[in-house]
Amino acid sequence: MIRLLRYKVLKLLSASVLLIQANLAGAQQNPVEELIDAFPNSSIVSSSVTPNTIHQVALGILQNDGPEAVRRVTGVLSKTLYEIPSEYSGEDVYRFFQNQFEGNSFELLFNCVGRSCGSSSGWANDVFKNRILYGPVQNQFYLAYQTSAGGGTSSYVTVYIITRGNRRLYAYVEITEPTDTLQSFPTTNQRNLAQEITEKGFSTLRDIQFQGNEVIESDQIDTLIAVLNENPLLEIYIVSHLADDMSLSELQERTQKRAEIIMRRLIESGISSSRLSSHGVGPLAPSCVSTACQNRIDIVRRQLLD
Repeated sequence: MIRLLRYKVLKLLSASVLLIQANLAGAQQNPVEELIDAFPNSSIVSSSVTPNTIHQVALGILQNDGPEAVRRVTGVLSKTLYEIPSEYSGEDVYRFFQNQFEGNSFELLFNCVGRSCGSSSGWANDVFKNRILYGPVQNQFYLAYQTSAGGGTSSYVTVYIITRGNRRLYAYVEITEPTDTLQSFPTTNQRNLAQEITEKGFSTLRDIQFQGNEVIESDQIDTLIAVLNENPLLEIYIVSHLADDMSLSELQERTQKRAEIIMRRLIESGISSSRLSSHGVGPLAPSCVSTACQNRIDIVRRQLLD
């Protein structure tokens, strides 16, 4: 009797678990697959959605300092990495997505194949920040499309395909769905920046964008330069943060380079290097998560820590 009762309880629990899993599967449908179809029999390696971010869509050949052209879009960013069955080739996957886009009246913005795309290492590490996408340059394909606006806002879809040296084939899909405004901290003006640094000991430069070894957004840097010129005794630490899908050492190295880029801009404007120190700490900050830490530069008054 007890065994029978246990069996019935376990059966009911199993049925409940299956029902919950089915509901979750329906509620958590991959956002990428709502817009385009995945390659047949492919499996999802990783998937993420960032609801509020600034994303740069690459629209040109990768050069030493980044793609030759980009489009900066604010909105929801969906990323999905697929592994493709071994019986297919990179060209098979490329043609599949190309035909699907063209069949659904997407507008082609840019595409490239093989060596014409540039460095595979650059695409993997600098553009997509995903090491698994590194492979021989001749094995890469890239597509960038936008949806037909139809009186609304266009979404952007990019697909990067690579066959690695171990013959594993991957397709990496990014979809950016723009929004009218980006919810973020307000831009810090000169007065507020100076007040925060002197009274609180630190401040944050908002929404600074990097491309290769250059800064795209510089208004906040100009504000910082003005503050430093008005306060000739002020000495600062430039602290760069970044949370992303990389190892700690890679994140620290990347953020160190970013801090040095900001420092170089300040020195070029006439600020003495003796007043500046650059530090990259990667994700090593309590609030360094997701979009709160994607392009974050903190300015810390040096005397506060000396």
